[in-house]
Amino acid sequence: TLYQDLRSQVEGCIRHQQQQSSHYASHKAMMTEGSKLHAIYGSTEVMVNSFHHQAVKDVGEGLVVTARASDGVVEGLEKPDHPYFIAVQWHPERQVEGPHHPEHKPLFQSFVDACRK
Repeated sequence: TLYQDLRSQVEGCIRHQQQQSSHYASHKAMMTEGSKLHAIYGSTEVMVNSFHHQAVKDVGEGLVVTARASDGVVEGLEKPDHPYFIAVQWHPERQVEGPHHPEHKPLFQSFVDACRK
C-alpha cells in the first residue's frame, strides 16, 4: 500500500518535494548494513534528491526495506531471493549528470554488471 500524501499522513515528515534542480540532493537516505544498496554505495547513508508526495506504506511480500529517510519514509527496497532487484525512491539518473553527485554512478554500474551475468 501507499501513503497517498506524505505531508498529511506521516507525522514529522521531511520535505520530499524539493524545489531545487533534480541534480542536487535534498536529504539523506540511510541504508541497511549488509544490503545490496549498502554494498553498492559503500556507505550506510547517501544524499538523494526527492520529488515525491507518495511512498510505500506496507511493504509487499518478499520485499525488504533497505533504505529510509530520517522521517522513516521508505527510500529503498530489495528482494533478497532475486539476483538483482533494487528499487529506490529517488532519481539517481538525474544526480549523475554533471559533477554534483558521482557517488550514484556505482548503482548504474551494478545494474550493468548484473545484466552481463
